[in-house]
Amino acid sequence: MKCGLPVLAACFAAGICLYDRFSVYFLILFIVSFILAAAIAGLSAKKNNITMILCVTAFVSGALICHYSNAELCVGEVYVDQYAAVTGRIAELPDESGDNMRYILDAREISVGGETEKVNMRIVVTSPEKLPFGETVCFEGFIKDLPRKLNESGFDLAKYYKSRGIALKMYSEKVQISNEKIRSYSINALSHRLRYSISQIIEKYNTGDKAAVLKAVLIGKKSEFSEEFDDLLLRTGTKRFFYPAFLHILLITSLVGLLSGIFKKRTRDIILVALVILYALMNTSNAGSVKIGLMTAVSVIMTLWLGYRRRLDAFATSVIIIGIFNPLMFFDAGFIMSALSSILTICFYAPVYNYMKKIRSTYVRRSVTSGTICTVGLIPVTAYFFSGVNIYSIIVSVVFIPAAAGILIAFPFAALMYAVFGAAPAVSGFITGLVYILMKIPYILDLLPFSHIIIARPGIMAMAAWFLALGALYAKIREKPQRMKLLLCAALSCALSVAFGQLSRLGTVETTFVNVGQGDGAIVRVPFKETIIIDGGGGSTYSDYDPGKKVFLPYLEAEGISRIEAAFVSHYHKDHVQGVIAAIENLRVKNVFMPSTLPDNEWRAALEKAANENGTKIHYISESCNVIFNNGLRVEITAPDDYTLLSPDENDTSLLMNVSYGEFNCLFTGDMTSFAEGTLLARGLAPEADVLKVAHHGSAYSTREEWVDAVKPDYAVISVGENNGYGHPARETLERLESAEILRTDEMGDITIIGNKSGVKKVDAFRD
Repeated sequence: MKCGLPVLAACFAAGICLYDRFSVYFLILFIVSFILAAAIAGLSAKKNNITMILCVTAFVSGALICHYSNAELCVGEVYVDQYAAVTGRIAELPDESGDNMRYILDAREISVGGETEKVNMRIVVTSPEKLPFGETVCFEGFIKDLPRKLNESGFDLAKYYKSRGIALKMYSEKVQISNEKIRSYSINALSHRLRYSISQIIEKYNTGDKAAVLKAVLIGKKSEFSEEFDDLLLRTGTKRFFYPAFLHILLITSLVGLLSGIFKKRTRDIILVALVILYALMNTSNAGSVKIGLMTAVSVIMTLWLGYRRRLDAFATSVIIIGIFNPLMFFDAGFIMSALSSILTICFYAPVYNYMKKIRSTYVRRSVTSGTICTVGLIPVTAYFFSGVNIYSIIVSVVFIPAAAGILIAFPFAALMYAVFGAAPAVSGFITGLVYILMKIPYILDLLPFSHIIIARPGIMAMAAWFLALGALYAKIREKPQRMKLLLCAALSCALSVAFGQLSRLGTVETTFVNVGQGDGAIVRVPFKETIIIDGGGGSTYSDYDPGKKVFLPYLEAEGISRIEAAFVSHYHKDHVQGVIAAIENLRVKNVFMPSTLPDNEWRAALEKAANENGTKIHYISESCNVIFNNGLRVEITAPDDYTLLSPDENDTSLLMNVSYGEFNCLFTGDMTSFAEGTLLARGLAPEADVLKVAHHGSAYSTREEWVDAVKPDYAVISVGENNGYGHPARETLERLESAEILRTDEMGDITIIGNKSGVKKVDAFRD
């Protein structure tokens, strides 16, 4: 094929990914392009026109498939916000979620308002009840849409579940075991039954992170690590090694290879293809497993039966097959990294392996070759998904892969011995030793310098520049100078556009209100100079979930912020403090400014502990002061006076902080109530501001009319959680702010206000 399967696969994948970003308008644009291309092709039969037609067709096909795949998941929208009784079978191994359990329910019947309908859909259900896999259950509760992505750097939970055919969620405290059992004998159901059996064996003889490591290696379940160990794996970049699909395929191919003395080669090929396709079907919820299973099968078919010799063709074919059946897999981080690793390895393995000729051990040479290609080649992608890279990944695979493979091979013998003799001392000891190695390596890496280098999340143009440059390098290796020059020019164009975009930020100040849910967390920075943060979000009183650590800190890392000149804390409430603590513990925070009030408060104590342990200088604010930075930022802090501190409401201990940069200024009010606002008005300390951070998430008891009249904001930012239980922001507060343009994080996600020394320049939001 002159056009090339890889080119068609790339156009097909681009159609899927770009349709999701630009929706129907983008599809219409390319359908018009297709019609124009067809018209041109009709006037000329030149090869280039035919190639153009094929590429546009592949692109539009990808977009259409993505469109219809999303449409199929909208079938259950009629049940959203309805109280329903849903009966179905627990289709996958349950996960713990705080004090609750999370189930994937294969729903077969839904009752709403006394009417019952037969359905065939999957719902994710959270419940405090502990139920076993495979049980038929009736859950009662309100059906909801999956949560929207909080911000650009956040995890898209909705897309992750949708890629697994799940489009709705439910919380249920009312649970009843059904008398009528639902049976399923599909390949996927049998696969989960096998996983459940392996999980039961693991849990019988192991606990804690040891059991979690075994489950990750043997059945690909990576959700049971302790929070501490999971953070360590992410921080050191070692969690990606707990994706066992390639080890499973390696084991299958090795076992088939043992049949060489029994069956002819063609028969062995048929067995191998059947087994790897079966493996892919058994792991349809795991994008990486599906990819590697299909790629192996397609490689055998195309190479040995159809005469193709290029592995890129086999890879491209498997990508197209996956896209046709489940295009949403193209948004899975594991699938993306796995696919790109395959492409890079196919293209660069031979030259890099030859360059490593000084390494005598064949295994080490191969491992270092693969590690180097994937670590270096995936730098921007790793930064995009994990906000940084680990330079030790190149050598870690040398130890991780054989240890995981050893567990995979030894476990069946251990399970057999447990079943027959009730014990497996030698084999279990061997497995325990390998698990110890897998658990110890991340701790060792965490002690080494540069174990996690924070890199700002690259944009589309930056990643395009990187991969175009790699394409040029591949063209040079293939001795195609014309193609190399073309790709280098394209890479340079993309790189220059990124550079010009960065230069346009000079002389500006960027104030970002991070969507931390029901809390406050803001970042103020002068590009290429110092950064400050004001509050950092946190969880509610009744929840262990920490948005400060799970949302605010990842946002900082995704922006490439590893050094913070100063952190300011408005007051000691959990939903403002936790993110500041997370930043101090994980990044380099030079100073922290905090109120001198509430000496016995637990969050003040936690903040002081974190600062003292991490070398952050503490500045207690007991009276009004100014903090001036070298980058031109000025923070005027007004502390509550003695009269204000008589208020029984701790929210009135909030500091008032006016951040200015030339003529631009933004007023931060913490959670102060109308009482504190009144005392500030009486003291003549209500400054005019371009931007007002509305107090207490838009509470009815803050942001009095006189306060708004005095501040005269052009923009009023409300940091508030979507569908929160407090009714924030209050209708009357919104009415009092009608003179300003209201910006809400629950509606717009992250909000960035860009200013310069003359005032506000523009407003950007994650959801415009």
